[in-house]
Amino acid sequence: MRYWIQESIITIKNMSNNQSLFLRFGFAITFSYLVYSFLSIDLLGDPSIFKRWGDFGDEGYWVSGAKNFLYYGSFSNGVDDLNQAEIGAPLYTLFLYISFILFDDSLQIARSLSVFFACLVVFSVFLSSILSLKNKFIFTLLFVTSSTVISNSQWGTPQSMQIFFEFLAMLTLCIALTDNKKSLLYFFSGAFAACVISTKLSGYIFVGCYFAVLLLIYMITRKFKSIAAACAGFFIFLTPLAIYLLINSAELMIFLSGLGKHGALLYDNFPFIEFRPLFFLVFSYDTALKIILTFGILSGLYLLLPIRGKLAKVTQSQKNLKYFLFPVLMVLLYIFLTITADTADRSVYSFILPAIMCFVMLIAYEEDSKVK
Repeated sequence: MRYWIQESIITIKNMSNNQSLFLRFGFAITFSYLVYSFLSIDLLGDPSIFKRWGDFGDEGYWVSGAKNFLYYGSFSNGVDDLNQAEIGAPLYTLFLYISFILFDDSLQIARSLSVFFACLVVFSVFLSSILSLKNKFIFTLLFVTSSTVISNSQWGTPQSMQIFFEFLAMLTLCIALTDNKKSLLYFFSGAFAACVISTKLSGYIFVGCYFAVLLLIYMITRKFKSIAAACAGFFIFLTPLAIYLLINSAELMIFLSGLGKHGALLYDNFPFIEFRPLFFLVFSYDTALKIILTFGILSGLYLLLPIRGKLAKVTQSQKNLKYFLFPVLMVLLYIFLTITADTADRSVYSFILPAIMCFVMLIAYEEDSKVK
């Protein structure tokens, strides 16, 4: 029995270190299904006590565009000029409309779409090769058991879909940096960044951070072709959104005018503003969110504080750069959310995945350092 246990442990370690594509795909499918089953429990139940209840009223706004197009053949129902969904979240509205056609035009389907994209986060992690199997388990455990992730995944809005594309844009950058032969991944990374802002226009905050990350990568690696590929992917996939908004420019003006003061890029009293992410850490009822963000911030600081010495190593091996991308993204998100008008508490949700990845990447960095 003891020999069998030892052999099993050795086998698991070998599987973790040498993950074939077939093995990664098998784990990805299995854990995505388990996560979907878990997040779908009581999907139509009462709102979570860890989420601001005022947010749940927004489900009607985000679902209305797809329902109007399904019922009336247009985004307008002829009664009002509400266009928050079709202008503010065009790609999400398209996915939701297709889901209504394929399945049913119910709130359960709208929320199931959010659960589906949360599962895709887990699927993409297990399918990737930059983390060991053990660290993938840690990532999934932290992600799925967070009450913030649960409440947002069971919410019929673009949030879950948006953070999936944000995560995918950064994850493909990490994979591309680990293998020079996968330069095409830079193109797809830019494409996923374009999907972020197409999913929800507030994604311009992440896009600003993304291009700042690309600039940092270029300053370190001096590889212009890779950065150009990412930019090409972004602008090519952004073209449909630009054409769509141009065609519906009148509707876009109505949407922007409805934002009121929040349509401005900067607050009048910048930089002396209430910063919600910091406020959320101190006063939030969501203890799980506090713990995850705290671990993420501390892990990110550990990776970034001795930045000079580590960046010197990066210039010798660009594979090490993957450990810094998510900590840098957290810093940039902090800065961009501070200077922009978007200080809604739901914006803190964009910190969840970078925070978890900072903690997991810290473990991977320490493991890699010990091996060397």
